Amino acid sequence: MTGTAQPAARPSTAGRHRRDAAPYSWWERWGLWNVFGVLLIVGFVYWAAGIVPAVIAALALVLTYQEAPDYIWLWGNLLAALAIARAASDRTASRASRAAIAR
Repeated sequence: MTGTAQPAARPSTAGRHRRDAAPYSWWERWGLWNVFGVLLIVGFVYWAAGIVPAVIAALALVLTYQEAPDYIWLWGNLLAALAIARAASDRTASRASRAAIAR
């Protein structure tokens, strides 16, 4: 009888890359753009409203983003509308104060 001996697979490395795989879990579906979008929205919420609303926005986005990722556009548009409203109210207030001082 002739043959060659095959080395046994080392148990410490066999299947290491597949041991913790969960391809359909929410964590595995997050990509770089997903993380960037969430961090961008949370950063703008922090800039516009402060730390507490930013923490609430971060929790809401992390918990709901995978179910409906298109809502990130809703958040972005909402923040843009708030920024425009804040800028418009600042301009209106400054014009009103200048007009009152000029009289």
